[in-house]
Amino acid sequence: MYALAEELNADGAKVVITTTTKVYLPAQGTVNRLIISDDHGIIEQMRKGINPKEVVALGSGVRNGKLLGLSPELIDKLVEMSVADYILVEADGASGLPIKAPDSHEPVIPQSSTLVLNVVGLDALEAPLNEEYCHRPTLAASICGLPKEAKLDSQAIADIMLSQEGGRKNQPRGSYWLPVINKIDNGDDMQRAEQIARALFKAGAEEVVFASALNGQLQMRLWRS
Repeated sequence: MYALAEELNADGAKVVITTTTKVYLPAQGTVNRLIISDDHGIIEQMRKGINPKEVVALGSGVRNGKLLGLSPELIDKLVEMSVADYILVEADGASGLPIKAPDSHEPVIPQSSTLVLNVVGLDALEAPLNEEYCHRPTLAASICGLPKEAKLDSQAIADIMLSQEGGRKNQPRGSYWLPVINKIDNGDDMQRAEQIARALFKAGAEEVVFASALNGQLQMRLWRS
């Protein structure tokens, strides 16, 4: 999210980043302003405007080193106010694991969202379907039809990502869903990522993003079916 904000900012955009869950506080130098307030305070601050080429992070509080998020309704209000060129929202988390299945209260996606990125780590491929590699593996198993501890092949990963109970859960009507395969750091990784992409295309995906953030440098490639 911070890498995307930096890239958009370099093109002159006004960018807001926030979450509906919780994220680590932005590192020094990644944002121009950090605003932490209640709904009224954030709306009043945003009414004052954002400077060109400014990245502003918004949160409702801080707990255990993490920025607490905003309600999706407040984010919808900020979209209505046209406070920025882009509002980037972290709307779900996987406890640092490469793949997940959402619980009943997840993901928390604002209804005004126009683009939904569903991210999977390449290290999920051929990993066992268990707590070490998958957030909520029992739910994931029910989606892809594999037993726990079975190896996640490309088809199982595609099934989880494309399911209305998985990666497409709570997708706002009219928004565009885009799968992202992350952690592609060398040529061998690319061949493995293409296995997942082909399974996604076969199941109906139109495009897949290949991504790497090695050494903090974001690199992306769009592959179409």
